[in-house]
This record gives sequence, structure tokens and C-alpha cells, in this order.
Amino acid sequence: GLNFTFSGDEGIIIGTVSVGAGSVSINSTTSYEDPRRPLFNTSTLARNDYGSTAAAVSLEFTAAINFFGLSQSSLFVNNNGNVTFGSSSSTFTPSNLVASGQKPRIAPFFADVDTNGALSNEVTYGTGTIDGHRAFGVNWPGVGYFSQKTDKLNFFQLVLIERLDTTVAGDFDIELNYEQIQWETGNSVGVGGRSARVGFTK
Repeated sequence: GLNFTFSGDEGIIIGTVSVGAGSVSINSTTSYEDPRRPLFNTSTLARNDYGSTAAAVSLEFTAAINFFGLSQSSLFVNNNGNVTFGSSSSTFTPSNLVASGQKPRIAPFFADVDTNGALSNEVTYGTGTIDGHRAFGVNWPGVGYFSQKTDKLNFFQLVLIERLDTTVAGDFDIELNYEQIQWETGNSVGVGGRSARVGFTK
């Protein structure tokens, strides 16, 4: 199954969602620390508006993960707040994640991220270890929005964690961590219009 952890601004953990065999459970807890993990910064996606990694990036897990029946061992990091399997995505207007014809995607904040602004930080990614498990993560550590706007900045993170300790082959956890969200859409003021999408599509 897929296990999701959502953690929010100022370290308030909104909830943990476990998606298993026909059931969904939500548990809430609270802490007061930045929920983002201080990892995953060995590689940097150069400043851009709607770019991606030039090639698929290896998760460097022991085995491939099972993403809705498809074995995946690598992914593309997309500047616009998401990762995709199989091919990159330059889409900057967030689409309905449950609509047909979507790329396999995991999106902590699918929106028109633009890191070309002088005050925006660049997207970073890399591997690490969490509680003894191999992990891959992507950081959007204070990113602006289209077009080169930096009066509002978003800080969020995606983490994939290999779970060889479960009985399900290819099992893994997904964490979506948020420290600060100030804008929701890529326009002149960062609010209104086509709001960001959060979640996944198979």
C-alpha cells in the first residue's frame, strides 16, 4: 500500500493517511518543529520556470517501488512542484489529478513555480536514510512563482521512503511536508486563478 504523511506550517502535523487494502485511516498528531527533513540537497535543478531534470533520476532503492502496479526505480523532478514517472512534465497550469490521460505523478504542490527570481531558492533533490530506510527527497526551499515573483515564497518537500520491512513487495511511504505556503497560483499576485493541486495520479 501507500502510506502518506502530511505535515504543515510551523510543524503542525495535519495527519497521517494510510491507504491499504480497501481502507483509509487518518491519525493526527502535533509537534512544533519545521516538518521538513534536513536532507536531499546533493543535486540542484538550475533556475528555471517550467523545467525538469534532463534524465530520470535513480531512487537508489534496494528494489523498485510498486506505484499502482507499475515497478518504478527512477523519476523525473519537475520544477513545478511534482515528480513524474516515465517522462518529464513541463506543465505549469495544474490539472485535475483524477482526470484521465494523466502522467503518473506525485505532487506536493503542483503549480507554476518559477525559480528565476533573485530571491527564490533553487529546487534540490537527493538520497538519504530515514529510520534505517533508504529515502529519496525533493526540496522546494523557498520558491517563487510566475513570472519571477518572489514577494511570496513557498517551502515544501516530497519524501519517498523504501519499506522493505513490510510484507508487500515494492511498498513505500510518501511524505508531503510543508513549512510555509504563501502563494497558490502563478499570476501577478500569487492568489486566485487556477489553484495548486496536491496528491497523486496513476
